[in-house]
Amino acid sequence: KQFLRYCLHQIRQNLILNYSNDSSLAQLTEREKVFSSKFSPFINHLNVEDLMLELEKAYTCVNQNVNPKILFMDLSIKK
Repeated sequence: KQFLRYCLHQIRQNLILNYSNDSSLAQLTEREKVFSSKFSPFINHLNVEDLMLELEKAYTCVNQNVNPKILFMDLSIKK
């Protein structure tokens, strides 16, 4: 569950970073900022809603005791 929460956090912060071009608005560590400088261009209004929905759905499924191996496999092959 923590990994999924972290993924949701990263997507939110990278969306902010992508649209603001001001790294002070994003709440990231120095190591995350290095990663986000390369990752944030791929997060935009066209895909962020789908990404967030799938991660939130996965989080809900983990709370309902779904097998995590199957869940992450399913999540990794979705478009």
